[in-house]
Amino acid sequence: MTWSDFPYIRLKSGKKELALTSVKHKVTGRMVEGAPDFEVKVFFIAKDSWTTDTTSVNLLSHEQLHFDIGELYRRKIAKKVKRLRDTGERQKAIYRYAIKKLLSDFRIFSMEYDKATRHGTLLPEQKKWENRIQEELNRLY
Repeated sequence: MTWSDFPYIRLKSGKKELALTSVKHKVTGRMVEGAPDFEVKVFFIAKDSWTTDTTSVNLLSHEQLHFDIGELYRRKIAKKVKRLRDTGERQKAIYRYAIKKLLSDFRIFSMEYDKATRHGTLLPEQKKWENRIQEELNRLY
């Protein structure tokens, strides 16, 4: 991810630099002969994302981690679907509920990240989150 991926918007003078990263999950699937056939993808939505500062490395790192958190939850969804399949679950509603719950968890987790790092302005806390997310991504690979 680079700043060229983000539309630039001008802020009124005196406002703090900000950015927004739009991350969406797409889950498609069906049950085939009682077995799940799901595909989970995560996307950066450029048209819904923006920045007021195309020079801040720290701000870009913060926004990149929003996408990485999206990828983390993509992996969690895939793992949950596999776990349900491995236990022989055949009810589509059970899969839908589990996926919906993890997508809700993703939104909550993303808000916690912004709050804990003050949108990336608390650099030591930002680094902790970067390390935490990288460790979890590695664990779920």
